[in-house]
Amino acid sequence: MVSTLYGSSKVLVARNITERELMRRQQAHQERLAVLGKLSAVVAHEINNPLAAITMYNQMMESELPAASPFHENVGGIKRNTESCQHITRSLLDYPRTPQPKMQETDLHDLLENVVRFTQPLHKKANLNIEMAFQETEGSG
Repeated sequence: MVSTLYGSSKVLVARNITERELMRRQQAHQERLAVLGKLSAVVAHEINNPLAAITMYNQMMESELPAASPFHENVGGIKRNTESCQHITRSLLDYPRTPQPKMQETDLHDLLENVVRFTQPLHKKANLNIEMAFQETEGSG
């Protein structure tokens, strides 16, 4: 309370803390990203070790399979899925960084064949048969 000629008054002091609050939030965000980065590194390391062993055993199995073996498709499935897991762990490590868009050509036929191959156990369980018939494109054949 402040005394004046006309009686007592109250003084209100206000400060704009917007910038301080923004900095506090940015610092908290950076700290969360640092923790996420450390956690990602541990998870990626723990997952990549067994993936390396699976990849090695799969390569050994592939090299010893006879050419006519029906298991070549299974070996290919193991290879694709371990590569997918390795890609996921790399993405996990890259997540805290600012990503750069990557444009690249994709063969839609290969993509669709991989989707069908990946979901094949579901097709068999539901007694479905998927047939692919792609049109030839310019430059293919």
